[in-house]
Amino acid sequence: MRKKLTRVILLAFLLLDLCAARAGAMEHFLFLSDGMPEIRFGTLSRDRLTELKGAQIEVIGGGVPYAFSASFSRSFSSESGEYLSGAGLTLEVTGVFTGETGFRGPVSLSRAEKIFYVSDDAGSPETFSLILTLAIPPEAPAGEYSGSLTLLYYENEIEVEEQEVDISFTVASYLDIKLLNASGMPVNTINFRPLLNLDETATEEFIFQIETNIYKPYKVTQSIYEPFINDRNRQEIDSPDFLSYRLFGDSIRGELYTNYQCPLSYSEDLLYLSDEEGGSDSFRIFYYLNNTSRLTYGEYSNFLTFQVVPSDKITDFESRELKVAMNFEIKRILDIKVSPVEGQGGLDFGVIKRGDPMSVQTLKVVVQSNTGNPYVVSQEFIQPIVSLKGHVFKEQGCFIKVHGGEEGKKLIQEFETMPTSRMELYRSNDKGDSDSFFVTYGIKPEDSVIGGKYSSGINFTVEEVIK
Repeated sequence: MRKKLTRVILLAFLLLDLCAARAGAMEHFLFLSDGMPEIRFGTLSRDRLTELKGAQIEVIGGGVPYAFSASFSRSFSSESGEYLSGAGLTLEVTGVFTGETGFRGPVSLSRAEKIFYVSDDAGSPETFSLILTLAIPPEAPAGEYSGSLTLLYYENEIEVEEQEVDISFTVASYLDIKLLNASGMPVNTINFRPLLNLDETATEEFIFQIETNIYKPYKVTQSIYEPFINDRNRQEIDSPDFLSYRLFGDSIRGELYTNYQCPLSYSEDLLYLSDEEGGSDSFRIFYYLNNTSRLTYGEYSNFLTFQVVPSDKITDFESRELKVAMNFEIKRILDIKVSPVEGQGGLDFGVIKRGDPMSVQTLKVVVQSNTGNPYVVSQEFIQPIVSLKGHVFKEQGCFIKVHGGEEGKKLIQEFETMPTSRMELYRSNDKGDSDSFFVTYGIKPEDSVIGGKYSSGINFTVEEVIK
């Protein structure tokens, strides 16, 4: 027959009342570490997923075998009623006692009742300790949580009393953002390899990672707030259109704003929108350094700022910011390339007869420059134009003109006699911008020329004009 006793399991602060319990009843006391009718764990976080709390049970009296059991009576849930999946509570009995524990070491508690202590047959008085360990999963949503634990007391295998102990704790919020390299290591600097040619492209690949237990919608943006500056001459660059990016994500929870290669700007760029549930996610981002022809050589530096912020006006949480340095170097370039417009090799005028119209051939000249200073393009014959028998082709039969080009000044715009000595063909603008132009050569032999196969060579040079 079940016998119900009142005030059998009471807390430490009711000790005086217990002394007045009726004769013949076993007396036992539960002393909680904070002296309150609940167990209040502290604030747990991703860096602190477990916490211990201690309690003590003291049994006074004797003569009747007794036992204790524990079970979850209310699972952990938040203030909004959402259950915390993956959270657990373990119980361990410690101390020197004459009875037996129902298990060795810590045991996980559940709604199923677990006997955690059985006295000897004599029901000897006892004092032992309980260690409760709370554990939460790393992805536990931030918030306040509570649950309850039921302790049952038995005499002669009959339930005599039960006590419900409230358990509460806080899960701290976290929102971490990282830029990871291909090896998965966090980086705080994007360093492009030096560019040796104005037509080159340098590419860097990263993973943008969001780790959070805030399950609310958010967005990810990137911004460059200040102009890029050339460390050599302190020149500010008005637009970062020499930098672009592209986003990739195969199995992300949210949505990437664009799948195309987009130029960076000095304003805010939207990269990513989470779904309504928020949570952790990651995506790949590629940065490209190209189209640098308008930049002078030197080292450039700036900061790229990432932000994770609420995606609407209703959602409220503390945003996060990550600043990443962005550096690149452009090597000094002043280079000239010459190629025939038609055919390959050099200038081949073929067979020319006296009295024929002028025979013409054209070369294309391309100059790449990032010095920031003007330059001059010149030509000079390696030697006079001579035949295999040593006859010299007179300069009066050679003509030249320069045409095309958009940035600089063409110095010979109509055909004129071409000397074999050094002559200037083109002057760039004051900024020394890269350019290309054409040089057309004409051969019209005089009547006095001696027949034969004539040849020579031309050297082209580009020289920087220091301001």
